[in-house]
Amino acid sequence: MQTRVRRYTYFTKKTNTFFLLILFFTCQNCSNIVFQPSKETFYDPKTMGFEYEDIYFKSLDGTMLHGWFFPAGSDIDIKGTVVYFHGNAENISTHFASLAWITRYGYNLFIFDYRGYGQSKGSPSQAGVNDDALAALNYAIKNLHQKMKDKNENVKLIVYGQSIGGNILVRAMDDLENKTEIDAIVLESSFSSYREISKEKLSLTCITWPFQPLVYVIMSDKYSSQNSIKRLPSVPLLVIHGDNDKIVPIHHGKKIYDLANEPKEFWRIKGGRHINAMHINGGIYREKLVDFLNKL
Repeated sequence: MQTRVRRYTYFTKKTNTFFLLILFFTCQNCSNIVFQPSKETFYDPKTMGFEYEDIYFKSLDGTMLHGWFFPAGSDIDIKGTVVYFHGNAENISTHFASLAWITRYGYNLFIFDYRGYGQSKGSPSQAGVNDDALAALNYAIKNLHQKMKDKNENVKLIVYGQSIGGNILVRAMDDLENKTEIDAIVLESSFSSYREISKEKLSLTCITWPFQPLVYVIMSDKYSSQNSIKRLPSVPLLVIHGDNDKIVPIHHGKKIYDLANEPKEFWRIKGGRHINAMHINGGIYREKLVDFLNKL
């Protein structure tokens, strides 16, 4: 009898440990879905023919952040500045390639790293990254856009968010005081709810599927953009999403588009995968994007 009890106790402990391990790794995976920073410098833009300046500025809580400013080509008229909010993995040393080409069409590009990414200090959190996004917007308005606007009142300020960067951008816009300075918003391969995307990822395997309800305990939607979308300024909104996006399926982009007010456009990228619209089909969507911006 005592042997049975010992065996039962041992089995119970092992079973509980097994499920606790699953729970732990499930929670870890939810965190990793949100932020996947790297400190490594993967590529130097200069090796690809792009000149840039290092930009250092402070987040709202004083955390030092780092970014790159890519000036528009010197032989063309400057049409505006694009502020780029990148996705959740790696850092600006990989993401810059998605939009650096736009400098050849008369647009400056400002890309920055959230806390914990690249050369930016600290470690990422939803609240901290929201502070970073607001600081970047304020920096771009005051130090980049306004100086150009003093020389040419027709220059535009465009904000561009990819993947999680779209969610971060839209949520930060809700707290931005100078909303009237923004001339257009572009969201590519993005989503509007941390809980929704995390729950969806947990549903993909039989091991994590039972733990979907835990998302409502361990994941907050306080800094999700689903409510903020309805309060975006009345400027042109462009939503871009690939119909073969396995990371953030296209229904997330459709939801963003449906929640948003006019004026808005939706580009369904046939065969498009995650954040690759500007790299496929011979660059046709680069031309379309430039045309969209030139008409602002």
